[in-house]
Amino acid sequence: MSKQLTPMSFLTKIQERIEAMKVSLERSSSFDPTRFEDPIASQTAWGPAKGGGANFKTHRMEVVSDTRIKFKASIGMILFSGVFFVTGAAVAIGGGIVGMMDLGDLAGANYFLIVFGAIFMAAGGFMYYSSTPPIVFDKEANVFWKGRKDTRKEVEGSRVKHLVPLEEIHAIQLISEHVSGSESSYYSYELNVVLKDASRINVIDHGKLTSIRNDAEALAHFLNIPLWDALHG
Repeated sequence: MSKQLTPMSFLTKIQERIEAMKVSLERSSSFDPTRFEDPIASQTAWGPAKGGGANFKTHRMEVVSDTRIKFKASIGMILFSGVFFVTGAAVAIGGGIVGMMDLGDLAGANYFLIVFGAIFMAAGGFMYYSSTPPIVFDKEANVFWKGRKDTRKEVEGSRVKHLVPLEEIHAIQLISEHVSGSESSYYSYELNVVLKDASRINVIDHGKLTSIRNDAEALAHFLNIPLWDALHG
């Protein structure tokens, strides 16, 4: 029987996530970036650029052409968000049916079911929307971007989330974050781009080590820049 999510358990999960991030930051402080023999590596942060993560593969890399690489949401990520949406829809519809049947004492339950279902639908929709924007490295446009607007059509004034000239990318960074909770514990791996000013932009973040390491190697080769691999294993 699954445990019911209460406000207290929700706050506990948030606290556990914060503690996991603290552990990752403490571990990053002991990492020695001088091994890469690059002064920018020493100026770069080695803690999580994006807190949290996933224990499954959320994105896959696609080599579109010799001048274009993009990352897309994996089938697993689409199905995961779909389960939330479909479950929420079923619960909300069930609540509506209860309301239409006017079952006396059960009539009040329909409001709870509709709201509860709507929350699950919103969560599923948000996960899908946030995981599906294009993540593109384009040598013809000479840019890296994350967002739904294609910068090949409009670079100036584009409202993409991130828009960076490729020559500003100095290196690819791979780091890990240990995510732990009361019911599960796993590593999530970050692939980040490091800019010449030592700032970082997260590209993808998921739990499949072999896949993300292969993607990082291919991306570093594509951009002809170093790969800073700080992953365990």
